[in-house]
Amino acid sequence: MDLIGESCVVCKKVFEDGDDIVVCPDCGSPHHRACYKEIGHCGNQELHSQGGVWQRKLPKTPLRMPTDDTVCPVCRSSNKSGADVCSHCGARLLTDKPVNNMEGTSAQYLGFDPDEDMGGATLKEVSDFVAVNTIYYIPIFKRIKDYGMKVSLNISCFLFPPLYFANRRMWLWTIISSLIMVVLALPAAISMLVGDALENGANIFSISLAEYVYANRTFLGGLTKVFNAVDVVIRTAFCLFGNYLYFRFALRQLRRMKKGRRIGAPPSEVISAAGGVRPLNMLLSFLLLGVMSIAGMYGSIIFIELLRLMFTA
Repeated sequence: MDLIGESCVVCKKVFEDGDDIVVCPDCGSPHHRACYKEIGHCGNQELHSQGGVWQRKLPKTPLRMPTDDTVCPVCRSSNKSGADVCSHCGARLLTDKPVNNMEGTSAQYLGFDPDEDMGGATLKEVSDFVAVNTIYYIPIFKRIKDYGMKVSLNISCFLFPPLYFANRRMWLWTIISSLIMVVLALPAAISMLVGDALENGANIFSISLAEYVYANRTFLGGLTKVFNAVDVVIRTAFCLFGNYLYFRFALRQLRRMKKGRRIGAPPSEVISAAGGVRPLNMLLSFLLLGVMSIAGMYGSIIFIELLRLMFTA
């Protein structure tokens, strides 16, 4: 967007050609870079709590740009042909020329300082580690670092936490979330298998054990409802804190990589190879879930059989 003629939300001065402008990634409010750094946050914070967006006062410029102009991939502003940095948001344009020896595209940094310390690693190093979808993660990580905001939305963590964590190489959380999901699904799975055993007589349940479980179906049904409710609560927690967990994981990995080197920081290629996404890991998480499910089911059967023998002896 062309912001010339609009005004900074902090100092209220009208933007002129050549002004260094940054745009809030949450609400789209434009600032002079110096004004944004001076207050340390967006000057339109009230919009964030209301879920609103900044509205321009001037008519929108056509999206169609002259063919000799370069369109910024972040704020979509038109820049003169040959420009290396966007004159409106400060992001690096997609050209073959390096700017201040910084690697990567403007989409990685969104106008932020790539050398900013995020907690033991620079923003550039964190961006290299994330590798995929940095436009989504970097503003969230900045809010976590600058304002301590641990809560944000990660829908993937709600729908299937183990897949998300495995894809991002977070194996500890993959195991934890898989174990939780298996345990919470056991009552419903046992109910289904008991019904199949009583109907067909062919199941991992013996008929006597199936009849015992069926006799206690009221308790099992109540337990299933409780576990389903707990499952929703835990998925919601993963949804709200998944990005924070990933941010802390990225910093720990980067600090460990830097600690193991005697001279300088790891190159971008090494960092990207250690991070990013690994779709194959999602298949491994499915196999892990399958092993846990089988172990949990047979363990539950043995436990229930012991209970039956104790109370029917």
